[in-house]
Amino acid sequence: MDLSFAFSYDYMKIINDQNHAYGVYCGQKTGQSVLVTGDYVVIIFHSDESDEQKGFLLYFTAVPIGNSI
Repeated sequence: MDLSFAFSYDYMKIINDQNHAYGVYCGQKTGQSVLVTGDYVVIIFHSDESDEQKGFLLYFTAVPIGNSI
């Protein structure tokens, strides 16, 4: 998926090992939780390098298989 036209600045995309996209995040979306299933998660950050602002803050917690949150 080419996101260069949809997001003209910086964005972060979250996908899992099955290439399922859990969302594309930009702007101010604070307090959101994303539960990603699978063997691993890929977090892609894209910057258009046009400006320097505060950026992104991400908290990540891995939960072993068989456990619940």
